[in-house]
Amino acid sequence: MSRYTRKRAGITFPDLDSLIPVRRLIDEAKLGVQNKKRTIEDSPFRATLKKVAEENDSSDTVDIEDVTGAGDGGLFPGLLITAPVAAAALAGMSLLKRRQAKKLETEKKELYDQAMDTMMEVKRADDEETRNPDMNVRHALYLEALLETLRQVTTCLEMDLEVFEKRREF
Repeated sequence: MSRYTRKRAGITFPDLDSLIPVRRLIDEAKLGVQNKKRTIEDSPFRATLKKVAEENDSSDTVDIEDVTGAGDGGLFPGLLITAPVAAAALAGMSLLKRRQAKKLETEKKELYDQAMDTMMEVKRADDEETRNPDMNVRHALYLEALLETLRQVTTCLEMDLEVFEKRREF
């Protein structure tokens, strides 16, 4: 089982701002597929990708804080994941929170779909790279690290979406 650090109520990405690194990771992966010379050292995600590459056994050992930047020295140090305003007692806050939750759920679904599509692109590029006799080993390692990081992020998004589904059941 992965060592994901869960935020509140089983949610990894509690607000729209916490999804910014996910969007950036997807963009980085697309860039990595296009640019055959790109390596981990060229990536703004190099700290996390190096950690994934070092643990190349796909053992699910990267904390999600490394992706969100919530820990010390994550991908985007200083990016704070803040909880939604806890002022539900104020008039109108309940409606506002429901709208924000719906927007957050919609955004997570879109990012999940994009991340899954991007994973397929990265997987194809990695397969092509490893079959190439003139393989750029550093690029192949970069693609493998991206693929594993995307896989972990999609797992977290999927878990977050399951929480939304469970809440609707009540």
